[in-house]
Amino acid sequence: MKRSLAQSRRTVGLTVLVLLVAGVGPGVAVAQYWDVQTTLHDNPTVPYDAGQGNPNVSVWGFRGQRNNCEAKPKTRFRGTESVFNSWSPGCHITDYFLCYNGHTYDIAFYRNTNTGPGDVFVNVRVDLTLNNEIC
Repeated sequence: MKRSLAQSRRTVGLTVLVLLVAGVGPGVAVAQYWDVQTTLHDNPTVPYDAGQGNPNVSVWGFRGQRNNCEAKPKTRFRGTESVFNSWSPGCHITDYFLCYNGHTYDIAFYRNTNTGPGDVFVNVRVDLTLNNEIC
């Protein structure tokens, strides 16, 4: 009986340990999902842009999260320095994703627009796979 009780305690302890370790995994994976996690300051204080380039392919994607409306999603035309204000998700959208033409645009990013309360925290991912979906 004592041996059976001791075995049960070890099994329960090991099960709890495995569940705790497994619970840590998804949190770490979520943090590693983002290409950039940073605070954007008002322009011209660096950094006021956060994003990443993309390959010259037909379809690519942008996903961003922001804590206020000052971060605006933008793209840059491939081969130029011209920035395109391509998206207007509205202030009520704080988690936004969009698939776009990688032949046309070479960088997707958030920019602090310097028109409001100041700093904004953003998460940015520029990739083919967003929200477990492929563009």
